[in-house]
Amino acid sequence: MRVLVLDGDTRAALAIVRSLGRHGVDVAVASEDQPCLAGCSRWSSTVLTYPCPRTHPLWFLNWLVFTLNSSPETMLYTCSDVTTSIVGRYRAKLPSSTRVLLPPHASLEIALDKAKTIDLARKLGVPTPASVSVAKSDIERLRCLPFGFPVALKTSQSDRPHRFVTRYARSLNELQSSLSEVLADGDTVLVQEVVTGEGTAIFALFDAGGPVVTFAHRRIHEKPPSGGVSTLCQSIEPPEDMLEHSLRLLRELGWCGVAMVEFKRSASGTPVLMEINPRYWGSLELAIRCGVDFPFLACRLMQGERPVVTQTRHGANRWVLGDLDSLIVAVRHASLVDCRAVEPLRRLWDLRYGLCCEVERIDDPRPALYEYSSWLKTSIRRVTFGLKGSGR
Repeated sequence: MRVLVLDGDTRAALAIVRSLGRHGVDVAVASEDQPCLAGCSRWSSTVLTYPCPRTHPLWFLNWLVFTLNSSPETMLYTCSDVTTSIVGRYRAKLPSSTRVLLPPHASLEIALDKAKTIDLARKLGVPTPASVSVAKSDIERLRCLPFGFPVALKTSQSDRPHRFVTRYARSLNELQSSLSEVLADGDTVLVQEVVTGEGTAIFALFDAGGPVVTFAHRRIHEKPPSGGVSTLCQSIEPPEDMLEHSLRLLRELGWCGVAMVEFKRSASGTPVLMEINPRYWGSLELAIRCGVDFPFLACRLMQGERPVVTQTRHGANRWVLGDLDSLIVAVRHASLVDCRAVEPLRRLWDLRYGLCCEVERIDDPRPALYEYSSWLKTSIRRVTFGLKGSGR
């Protein structure tokens, strides 16, 4: 049995490759570009390149079908919303011998659409942020919102080819200006109240609508600091209310495969649903490190076994370069000089969680070398561009 891991430029793909490779599984990695992060791992036996699934989804699909036909009995892993959406939508075109864990297509479409996810959550009694969908034709008529500012502007469908980074607006004028920009290439935008509080997520592996294993973490640092991917996170016991809400949602969807259900704990203590990620996530390495090896458990499930997790441990996970970027953004956007001095000290204090490096490994150093090289090149380009801009 061979494994094909898509989205080789993601940290989730790297975690999968390392996990399965250590268990003796033959792992091939595929990505849009080469080299890629996961493809640099010592556990990657083959590195493939595919057409861009965002701009040329059918070319990507044809490549995938051809590749899977050339390697029967392949287990398929996806690590991005776009590839997960394409595989889910066209799963009937894949060779019958291909094994992949995915929920029903209708359920996957709900999870990939924040507005539909919120509608489902409300029907099930799961707390959600106050939200409204805004179309391009609504901008000029928009005079008020049913909730106060500040608000967040988000792409409703996470598998769209051109997703914009979440934006924030503190007034109606800011909101209308941002909507005009982001709706230039889109149909609708989700405008949502900003929920402040600690980010927490429930990780789950489901089979035939029932949970196989669950796990939870809390986010200590994020990139950007206002809310995004976790750069430092810690395992926790799954909070009962969040676990109950997550299982209710995933059971209603008849889920199969992995999912991460994200919440924020509001000031009143209410767990507010943010989204459902229907694929492997960036902080996957934390769960593996703590003894809940989602990629290998999924592998065993695809082979017809019923895996059981017998022992877990607590731990933390740090994406070093992401954490550095998060610190730089936090310092640059600090409103007071004192805050700019305090933030680095607070990050130093957070070394109490240990180095717990995600990408850096003594026994597998090439991914870290590749990531550091790419980060330096990108940083130099940004600085150069900034200097040119300031000189005009």
